[in-house]
Amino acid sequence: ISFGLLAIPSGIIIEKFTYKKVLLSCYALGIIGIILFAYFQNYYSSIISIFIIGCALTPTTVLSYPLLRKMVGARKLAFHATLNTLLYGVGAFASPYFYTLVIKGIENPSQDFPFSFLHFLSSGAYPWQAVYWIFLMLFIVTTIIIAMVKFPPVNLSETEKVGNLDSFKYLLKQRRIYFYFFALFSYAACEQGVSNWITQFLYSYHSVDPQTSGSLVLSWYWLLMALGCIFGMVLLKYFESIKILLPFTIAAMITFCFAVFGSREMAIWCFPIIGLFHSVMWPLILSLGMNSVNKHHGSLSGLLFAASTGGAFGPMMVGWLGDIFGLRWGLFFLMPCYLVVASVYFWSRGNSTNKANATDLVAV
Repeated sequence: ISFGLLAIPSGIIIEKFTYKKVLLSCYALGIIGIILFAYFQNYYSSIISIFIIGCALTPTTVLSYPLLRKMVGARKLAFHATLNTLLYGVGAFASPYFYTLVIKGIENPSQDFPFSFLHFLSSGAYPWQAVYWIFLMLFIVTTIIIAMVKFPPVNLSETEKVGNLDSFKYLLKQRRIYFYFFALFSYAACEQGVSNWITQFLYSYHSVDPQTSGSLVLSWYWLLMALGCIFGMVLLKYFESIKILLPFTIAAMITFCFAVFGSREMAIWCFPIIGLFHSVMWPLILSLGMNSVNKHHGSLSGLLFAASTGGAFGPMMVGWLGDIFGLRWGLFFLMPCYLVVASVYFWSRGNSTNKANATDLVAV
């Protein structure tokens, strides 16, 4: 929700201030959100905290694509956007694995360092919140690094700025922008719908402990998403984006069905493999969307990133339908979302602008 609300305002913010100032401000806001979560330890403060952290991360995400497009050019945008997703996947892989290590450290009775330090951090009502104090330290270190690094000056061209009302009117008249938006919305629903419910599904249907084994399955989901980005970057050297997107989407749908309706072993293996096929969907659709028009890329970036709200919609619908029909059929709700992603292959091929930009999109 925070991404959806702040995607377009973030585009305006990065026009008014330097990227370094925006990043420092965002990380400072993120630090406030983390402290709120870790210190007060109640439901409402946690919800507010997560929203604040989302608000902090939105401008950093939105500014990445105009910055990338400026620094590497349109020719290499798809490659570097996929590399961006690779780094995202590496961090997401490390997170649940790191969480498992912290939990095991808290449960270790040893008073030696670092176990004594973890015991100190976990002294509140919810020991697992120790991870948020560690996140706080990481955020502080990263903020210091950002403050020390010298950023190159980036001057947005007129086509890259978030323009006035006329630019949005122009974009909203482009029918394909709506298609790209809903394709990205559907992908975000699939990505977060799967990742948010993996551990609960494995626990409910296969009695897999969510604190240990289930968390590691989730970790492998993100690791394979990262590795899939590397595979995708290689494929971009030889194939057009839309020719990569369709087979990856079909493979994700097949693997998803095996994970949801298969045996315990199939679920443990197939859920991570879904991440492999998810890896290139967002950057490829986003790059196709960004290159579908020849101007107003700043405004378009804000509009397309607002599709991140699909990441809130997908898990919510899975949970709501799961309460009524069971989690297995709640997850099956994501299948129509996959079909929307697959449809990009068919209707985007007729886009003359994308055809003109095909060489720029896939060249590395």
